[in-house]
Amino acid sequence: ISTYPDLIITADCIYSRELWPLLLRVFRAYSGPKTKILMVEGIRGSVTSDFFEKVKAEFSVVPVESLLQPLSSYSSSSSQCISKILHLYNAQAYILKKKKSKNMKDSINRQRLRRGRDTEGLDKEEKEEDNSASMIQLHGILTQNECKELLGSVCKEEQEWNMDVDSVDGFPQDQHDVYGCPSAISLIKQIDLRVQAAAAAAGWGGMFQRRFGAISSGRNNNAAVRLVGHFIRRYSAGRRLGFRPHCDSSLFTVNLALSKASVDYEGCDLVVYNAIESKRISQTVDAIEKETKMKGVFSSEKHQSLLLLLQQMGLKPTTTTTSTTEGGGGGEQGDVQMSSVKLDFDQHSKEMLRRKTVNLSQGDALMHEGHGIYHGVTSITKGTRFVLILFYDLA
Repeated sequence: ISTYPDLIITADCIYSRELWPLLLRVFRAYSGPKTKILMVEGIRGSVTSDFFEKVKAEFSVVPVESLLQPLSSYSSSSSQCISKILHLYNAQAYILKKKKSKNMKDSINRQRLRRGRDTEGLDKEEKEEDNSASMIQLHGILTQNECKELLGSVCKEEQEWNMDVDSVDGFPQDQHDVYGCPSAISLIKQIDLRVQAAAAAAGWGGMFQRRFGAISSGRNNNAAVRLVGHFIRRYSAGRRLGFRPHCDSSLFTVNLALSKASVDYEGCDLVVYNAIESKRISQTVDAIEKETKMKGVFSSEKHQSLLLLLQQMGLKPTTTTTSTTEGGGGGEQGDVQMSSVKLDFDQHSKEMLRRKTVNLSQGDALMHEGHGIYHGVTSITKGTRFVLILFYDLA
């Protein structure tokens, strides 16, 4: 673009956490010193607050109670109309403006990345994250007979399994959404009650306190969350082998084992990284994409050191790049390299992956924070594995 726009308007664009990096990439590319970004978003609990917390490092964020003042220079009548719409649809408006670059902050981030897995020198926030729980195991949610009953109700017709391409890794989903099976829906309602009761008995593993602080005291946490989605995932040779490392958009994710390890299947291990490791992965991926955009090459020493950090954590990064044209502040244009990093498990890092593997018996479940926690499934080597996935968010 030859000049930066005065105003960028978005509406309902942050519902999917996986798309946040692309949205922020657009904001960075098209925001000049005087550009304002007007974002109108539905109130989505933790999704909304987490997004604006994330962008505060690069953009100032001002919630707008009334749009009359910030938009008066554009159209007062339009601003009054938008205010009424926000009230009607329970939405909130925000004004974002790009911050000036802080070289000192960038330098500190680079130093943290160079430290790799060394926890010395971590700031207070990172230490608290490292020492607090981000997952809990819930035992005996289902009996073996109930696992068989649930699978028996959904495995009758092959065409009921969803084989659409998954947006996370580009492979067929191979999942059953269960909604057309009344008996399965009835059992899942019981599972929901059991999961929340077991999580409450375990104090939610400290996850509420870590994320929300005051919410976990003086309030019934069971009333604070609700089940927002569920499906059964199938892993088998020749179909879906595993699932690459990723973060979910939910507040909490539950993996409930419906198959018996070493009997029904082999391999297919659930690998979960803790909060501090997940934060390092996210920072490293962001740094790789930023390095590529700045220099347009993958052979730099910095780039190789970042890739090595991921490999030391048992991950195999794949970097792809595309060229785009981006305008400068003075109206100049030039080709910019935009990179995207996809993660897989490095099968040669067996010891590292073994330490991160969560072993679940049939009928047991793992509850972990959804967004911000990297997790995935290694490739299956024999048989078929079924897992019930439950997503929870703020009520």
